[in-house]
Amino acid sequence: SIERGYFTPRARVILAAIGGVTCLLASFPLRSRGYEIVANSVSGAGAVILFASAWAAHVLYGMIGFELAFGAMVATTATCMFLAHRHASLVIAVLGLVGGFATPVVLASGNDQPIPLFGYVLLLDLGFLFVARRRRWPSIGVIALCGTFVLQGLWILRRMSSESLVVGLVVLAVFALVFATFVARLPSEDRRRWAASQVGALVLPFVFALYFS
Repeated sequence: SIERGYFTPRARVILAAIGGVTCLLASFPLRSRGYEIVANSVSGAGAVILFASAWAAHVLYGMIGFELAFGAMVATTATCMFLAHRHASLVIAVLGLVGGFATPVVLASGNDQPIPLFGYVLLLDLGFLFVARRRRWPSIGVIALCGTFVLQGLWILRRMSSESLVVGLVVLAVFALVFATFVARLPSEDRRRWAASQVGALVLPFVFALYFS
């Protein structure tokens, strides 16, 4: 049907977006009937479809601008954050976090804007760290730290110049402080489970120190 032109790119994107929203809404009655695993799977599928439809609308077909595509993917990430916290679903949290970190990569505009980029990453980390603390999910902290490290590495290796070296150093210091402080403020009975995030936050910046030197 696509090859024959029955479904245009616009129709495909719209139907995908409707399908993604439908999956998220359909998970509520499933969960109320006790089908937790099925509900989480349907919610995760809906999130993936929404991420893909926003990406396709901007990158693949050029139907919408960067701002709208970015807003749609951020809204999907925020929805995953809310659903993960409300329904205690680690699967939804992981998908939302991965999608949140993938957003600036798949929608890269080619402009060097480190402050908006890492401001967004900081909000993303803080939001999911809050959920991880409430639900006692140390694995989310590790994923958030790894995602932050990857985005830092991509910017430092591809975008950072000698003029923006100070910005890079400040970014590394701020995120190391955020993760280390977050773990330090946890209850003592939970702190040991979060040790990997705290150690990683303090050690990973030294990888970039070697590159700077």
